[in-house]
Amino acid sequence: MDREELTSMIRNRIERGELPRQRQRRMWGSPGEDLGCSGCGERIRRDDLEVELEFHIGRDIEERRFHTTCYAIWELERLE
Repeated sequence: MDREELTSMIRNRIERGELPRQRQRRMWGSPGEDLGCSGCGERIRRDDLEVELEFHIGRDIEERRFHTTCYAIWELERLE
């Protein structure tokens, strides 16, 4: 998937409320765990770096994980 398609996908997920606009409460990185990326839906392989984010939504805690590129796009798009 090229960057333009990825940006459009992430922008749409933000607009539909599937991805938050607010800033995360905590953030850390680790090797991928073969789980799906919250941005593109593709798995984050074990040899990729995974960016994990923690959000406090009311009293709930939600976690999201991203490829580094998907995280960077989300960070820019959430502010628009």
